[in-house]
Amino acid sequence: MKFGYKFSNLLGTVYRSGDILFTKDGNTLICPVGNKISLYDLKNNKAITLPIEARFNYRSLALSPNGCILIAAQGDGELHFINLMFKNIIYRKRLKGKVKNITFSPCGKYFALSVGNN
Repeated sequence: MKFGYKFSNLLGTVYRSGDILFTKDGNTLICPVGNKISLYDLKNNKAITLPIEARFNYRSLALSPNGCILIAAQGDGELHFINLMFKNIIYRKRLKGKVKNITFSPCGKYFALSVGNN
């Protein structure tokens, strides 16, 4: 007997804190839900939770202008670069402090972040 179960949504958790983003077209809401990230399709009334789990809660998010790359910062200062097309982490980077804010440049080639000790 084969079962083809696939993780698609997270039930029972609530939004705690962190950045909430809209995609460029305004149809999808990207929200950290604890140590996971959920995407809410507002047009089609569907929710998807990315199959990515962090050790700590996600606090800050930034979406590239083309909507393909998401940078997510954990509460302990670890960055995850996430490919939203394939829904996987493509790069991890640990910083020495907590990330307060992240943003992409308008061209999407660069990003800036602020790191603080508090």
